[in-house]
Amino acid sequence: MQNFTSALLTGCVTAILQMIKTSLQLMEKRSGTLKVRGKILTATDGDNSDDTMKLGLWSLVPAEKADCYRKVTLEVVSADQVVRKIHFPNAFVVDYTERYGDTEGIGEFFLFVKQKKDKTDLAKIEGGYAV
Repeated sequence: MQNFTSALLTGCVTAILQMIKTSLQLMEKRSGTLKVRGKILTATDGDNSDDTMKLGLWSLVPAEKADCYRKVTLEVVSADQVVRKIHFPNAFVVDYTERYGDTEGIGEFFLFVKQKKDKTDLAKIEGGYAV
């Protein structure tokens, strides 16, 4: 797995649509998946480039290349406290979509990632942190 510039999406994520999902009845199909929806925030006045662009570029990496696998960490923060942390060390993009409104001028992204099947046991969900 190659390293790449990380994407920090602070303030962008608006919903976590699905967290890790395992099938107890069909263990051979056991997998970690994560679906995230968020806003595309345009860089302004010297800010770094829009990190959601990095997600789009990652989604274009062919499955045959080792670089399609990346580390994904999602932290859910409430009242300045991390209440959930999800980590996939070998994730790949299943689907990435962008949608733009004609009146708001702000886009929205949908990201669907999956942990590599033979590495599912390395996926972690942490939570219940002390307040």
